[in-house]
Amino acid sequence: MFPHDEPRATLAVMAKQAAHMAGIANKKAAWATDMASRAANLAAAAAADAPEADTMLLGTNANEISSSTQPKEVVMQSDHQAHQVFATPELLEAILLCDSIDIRHLFSLQRVDKQFQNTISGSIELRQSSARGSWQKTVIKRGASRVTLTLDCNTGISDFDEDASVGIGNTLGELMQGLAILSVAKLDAYFHELSKAMADVCPSAEEKS
Repeated sequence: MFPHDEPRATLAVMAKQAAHMAGIANKKAAWATDMASRAANLAAAAAADAPEADTMLLGTNANEISSSTQPKEVVMQSDHQAHQVFATPELLEAILLCDSIDIRHLFSLQRVDKQFQNTISGSIELRQSSARGSWQKTVIKRGASRVTLTLDCNTGISDFDEDASVGIGNTLGELMQGLAILSVAKLDAYFHELSKAMADVCPSAEEKS
């Protein structure tokens, strides 16, 4: 191999790695799109079952949510007081509950599918707010294709039991909690794969030296 052929070979390897990374991202985007569709359908079904309940309160822990069959309280909030988060509510919950997810991964995931953009932007904003408050009084407004979350910053941070049994539940809050528990492990595995692929394509300065 001639010296001038080495850069070409390196570029070819990087292109192959980038294509592999794109393939992984596309598969995960398809999975998340499917999950978003399921969540929207289930949310619509929940709203149809209880149309009189426009808002509900997310409980203080997974066990309390699982055992409850009715909202703790009904809190009406105007839209301008809430953060609008569209699609994939389980992805939003998983991002907020999993502290190991690096903020850079969120920006990378935003490029994978347009559907993630509003969800992730909203989750980043809510996560910043949660550092100053809690999820104990997060109001969930039902909707067929969106979930409106309002953060109350005056209460303590909630703890969630990831080992708790997961069911669909009787309220949208229970549904989202179950999806969040299931999604954390899947998202962890995905971000691990994505980070590894990104590291292969774009090695750090330390590795280059």
